[in-house]
This record gives sequence, C-alpha cells and structure tokens, in this order.
Amino acid sequence: MFDLRQHKQMQDLFLKAIDKLPNDRKEWFYGYQSVNKAHPYIDQLSTLYLETYHAEEMEELETLLDEQVAVNKRLYGEGSDSSYKENKLDELYERMGNAVLTQMREYQKEVERPKKRTSGIRNGKYYYYFNPLTKGSELRQAMFLLNKTMRKTYHDYQNERHIAEFDRMLEGYNHEM
Repeated sequence: MFDLRQHKQMQDLFLKAIDKLPNDRKEWFYGYQSVNKAHPYIDQLSTLYLETYHAEEMEELETLLDEQVAVNKRLYGEGSDSSYKENKLDELYERMGNAVLTQMREYQKEVERPKKRTSGIRNGKYYYYFNPLTKGSELRQAMFLLNKTMRKTYHDYQNERHIAEFDRMLEGYNHEM
C-alpha cells in the first residue's frame, strides 16, 4: 500500500480544489453553493481514497444497499423510494467532502500564517524560534491529516450503518415474538 502523502494525484486534486474555493473559509462546507466549483475535485479525492483504501468495503456497501433497495421494493412496492442507494452514497460523499474541506481550511490557515522568526530572553534563557514549515512540508502534513480524517469519517459512517442495521434486526426480532 502506498503512502497517501506521496500520492501526486491526491496532492494535485487537493490544490486544484483549493483554487476553486471562495476566499471566505467560513463558506467551505460541502453543502454550500459557493463550493460547487470545487465539488468535482473533492469528489475525485473521496473516490480515489475509497477505491485505494476501502475497495472491498465499498463493494460490500454497494451490495448491502442493493439488498436494502430490494427489501424496500418488496415491502413498500415498486414506487417506493427508488433513490435510496443514491441518497446513501451521496451522504457518504458529503461526509467525506466535509472532511476534505476541514483539512483544506487547516492547510490554508497554515499557508497564510506569516512565518515567524522570534528571539529573545525568557526566564533568563535565550531562545530562538522559527516556524520551519515550507509550502511543500505543509502540503505533506495536510495529506497526512487528510488521510487520517478521511479514514475516521469513513469508519464513523460505517459504524452508523452497522448500528442502523442492528436496530433493524432487533425490530424484526421483536415483531416475531
């Protein structure tokens, strides 16, 4: 498995998405219209991450969603919510998109922060401080944190799906009694 921080395509998509975002970082949420120009890049980031690190789980999710659609059709008829699967996948991509945007906000704050060089005497000792992060190292750090955040977001989504499935199972068990 390759290291996400070194993945050039991820870095390119990350930077292209940032270029398409509005200047006001308060608007950097997936559901905001001002972010629509960056959606294709953010979705590609999410897809690339999911295909790279969670390919088997995504296939399993697709299968589970197909089964749930079949159950819904059987229970509620053909005209029932036919976009259930699409809605659930959109929900996953929205969560992943917000995770990406969170890391982009942090990255942009770090890039825009003035580099500090300070020195002086504190508590009788001479000190010198320099913020050594360059744009390249900031990007590597952002890629590392993006990987961590996306992994957590995906696993949170997965856990919620498992809890919902367990609840449905319990409801079915209670109805049989």
